Amino acid sequence: MDFNPFVNNPQFNPSKHLKSTKRKVQPWEQLQEGKCYEIKIEGEETRTYEVRGFWCDESDGTIFVILWPEGETRATDFVSNEILSVREINKNADM
Repeated sequence: MDFNPFVNNPQFNPSKHLKSTKRKVQPWEQLQEGKCYEIKIEGEETRTYEVRGFWCDESDGTIFVILWPEGETRATDFVSNEILSVREINKNADM
């Protein structure tokens, strides 16, 4: 008799034996242009930034995120993989 886990073991849960095909979403992929986030960047303290845009260096495929730090006079580009964590901030909550 062949072993069929669905028949021989009613407690069998195939999801425990299958590897997830979901790709882990990188923190920078959660960012949306025009929104404010509390962002932790490698080698820096957590700060509040407004996302101003994204661009890609075609020569090597590096993705940059253009962030405007709160209280600063200009935006700065950060390499996407330097962004360690993000948390969206609701602008209306402060009003």
